[in-house]
Amino acid sequence: MEPVVSFNNKIVILGLGTIAQCLVDVIDRHIKCPPGNITVIEPGEASIEDIEAIQKKGFRYAICRKLTKSNFVNELNNYLTKDGLFVNLTCSVDSINLMELVHAKGMMYVDSSFEIWDEEQVDNVEDMQHQTLYALHNRAREVSKDWSSDSPTAITNHGANPGIVNHFAKAALVELSKNLGILEQIPENRQQWAALAKKASVKVIHISERDSQVEGAPKPVGEFRNTWSPVAYMDEADSPVEIGWGTHESQLPRYAKQHQEGPGNSLYFHRCGGEIFVKSWLPQAGQIHGYLMPHSECVTLSDYFTLYEGTEIIYRPTVKFAYLPAPDAFVSLHEYMMGDSEPPAKIKVMKNDIVAGADELGVLLLGHDKRAFWYGSRVDIERSREVVPGHNATTVQVIGGVVSAIVWCLNNPRVGYCETESLPYQKMLAIAEPYITPMFQTFSDWTPSPVETESTDKVDSRDPWQFQHFLVGG
Repeated sequence: MEPVVSFNNKIVILGLGTIAQCLVDVIDRHIKCPPGNITVIEPGEASIEDIEAIQKKGFRYAICRKLTKSNFVNELNNYLTKDGLFVNLTCSVDSINLMELVHAKGMMYVDSSFEIWDEEQVDNVEDMQHQTLYALHNRAREVSKDWSSDSPTAITNHGANPGIVNHFAKAALVELSKNLGILEQIPENRQQWAALAKKASVKVIHISERDSQVEGAPKPVGEFRNTWSPVAYMDEADSPVEIGWGTHESQLPRYAKQHQEGPGNSLYFHRCGGEIFVKSWLPQAGQIHGYLMPHSECVTLSDYFTLYEGTEIIYRPTVKFAYLPAPDAFVSLHEYMMGDSEPPAKIKVMKNDIVAGADELGVLLLGHDKRAFWYGSRVDIERSREVVPGHNATTVQVIGGVVSAIVWCLNNPRVGYCETESLPYQKMLAIAEPYITPMFQTFSDWTPSPVETESTDKVDSRDPWQFQHFLVGG
């Protein structure tokens, strides 16, 4: 039974990309609200079909100018009302600026990822430290530190990944610990979670994803296809690699840089996500070579699972995201990177033309006595169309994270700023379950085979969990 919340105040949805379109289709399954109280705002890029879908539901549709740092307050001000809910599902709008504005108006806030203004993005990867996810999380913590504990709830970075996978990490650690015979009780705070991860000897956490969805017709050269926002995918590939850096690691990777401010739990690289591959493993896909993409869960999970003894750090796992996109999306990104990130002639979100495939997404805990333990979801295209007609498996998994954040937010409207790890993982997964089923777990004896690189002699070959052993091609 899908949870339903009664809510009579205003709801604003900013953006009308693939995730927002899906939210329009499912929001009334979860929220009992006067339809006229829900407004979708976007910069006049929606198709006639998308607008009709909004209006058929009885929701309001509004057009704004393209939002910038100088105009966003004026453009949105009339839609912001005390005790309402603001759902930010757009790209290239500074999430933290928006969260601050919404909070000042007394509204709750939910988003699925951090973004910055178009005008503040730089092209040179060596100049991107200010726009790393690590920097953005520290900035969000700074701007919210003086909020009262009973201020309007703000939940950031809560889609599938980041979002659902953060909860998978906790669920996986509990199941692994049960199997190892070391679980005494479910942890209740971050210190206890970190202590349990150390006790289980988890050295590395992978967020592993393999998207195998395919269309019937071949992809033309020059067309950029993806199962989610092509623009966001290109931005991710052009952004610096970011990983959580574990205490077991013996050598700093080539191109890696350490942050000088904040907790220092993650590294960023002077290389982009579309340039580096790592080995990982999933139950259906087996071993993959995935892009080492920057994702918020790598930053926040590595921080959350850091164990202190006084002020000394005694344990932290390495956390990274390995992503093998849909076949057409893989080729599209390869063409894009070969062309020095020149915008493609045409972009397409793969939806109704998909004929087969699934999105397999989960968390892989590595380095313990049983080597590898995977916990996650595998939604195929048939299942996704059954759950939300007209949407693909990737979108349906993401909407599970967005919906669970919205429902929890409305049930807990005044708890201030929330990172995903602070939320109750069992409740969040239960709300999201219709969209991420089937879920399953399994052990594996997989390890990354050591690779030959110019620095292999400096890496501990007796420890297969060193970062260098996961790299493809050194």
